[in-house]
Amino acid sequence: MDLTALEAELEGAVLDCLGGDPWGAALQGRIETQLRAVLYRHGLKRFSVRVWNPGDGVHVDVRLPPPRPTVQEVVLRVRI
Repeated sequence: MDLTALEAELEGAVLDCLGGDPWGAALQGRIETQLRAVLYRHGLKRFSVRVWNPGDGVHVDVRLPPPRPTVQEVVLRVRI
């Protein structure tokens, strides 16, 4: 799995959702849905997605299962 390409596609999905809409539950849900679609396209079935806005932009945490036994967790963070 190419994490750099995945991260770029996730960032693009977030940017595509930010079309001037104000922050709220609808926008948060739309972002989460788009991120899940990207992850499914990459063949990932087990993951968690968290999207929030602490006031300084949109923050995204995507947690993936370990790619091998020596790795406990893979976390991709995107801040827009």
